[in-house]
Amino acid sequence: MHKKILIYLIVMVSLAPFTALAAPLETLQVTSLNDTPTVSSTVLENGKVYEVDVQGTYTFSSGDRIADAEFSFNPDTAQWYEELQGVPNQQFILDLLINGFPVDWLGSSDGNTFSPHTYSPDHHYKLMVTGQEQPISFTINDSSYDWNSGYLTVTINSSSPSNAEACKKEGWKAFSIASFENQGECIKYTKLYSN
Repeated sequence: MHKKILIYLIVMVSLAPFTALAAPLETLQVTSLNDTPTVSSTVLENGKVYEVDVQGTYTFSSGDRIADAEFSFNPDTAQWYEELQGVPNQQFILDLLINGFPVDWLGSSDGNTFSPHTYSPDHHYKLMVTGQEQPISFTINDSSYDWNSGYLTVTINSSSPSNAEACKKEGWKAFSIASFENQGECIKYTKLYSN
């Protein structure tokens, strides 16, 4: 039996800048208490691009140790690290996984330009994924959940308009995948790419 290794195609490596907020479809709370996946009720349409947004921090281990979707804080050095320090061969420990696989969440030091391997002081990360006609799941990857508390908030957004109505009343400004110049371009896009 063959496993499908890559369920979602990462569409963009660096999104500089995200031009506007995408249209939210669903918001989930991903627990840090166990490795049970948090699964969306939204089925991501095959071939459609979605923006996944994650925010927040959770605590792990003992002491003042906190992590977000991509980085963890070491109170001994008062630094944030992309990889957990002092734990060999655990590159993706404490990361937020998508469908059980590690991803490189895009961070932003200024809140506007998102790129890989970038710490976000506001603990806000993004990623573009392509749907495969199924839900998407999220798990905080840890070797032990005994000391953990808290959760990360994930929002799944539509990054392109699904119909002409979504373009009206300045809705054309809210989609990050296409940089529409005006409402007419947005409506034209929906006519070309709607099912």
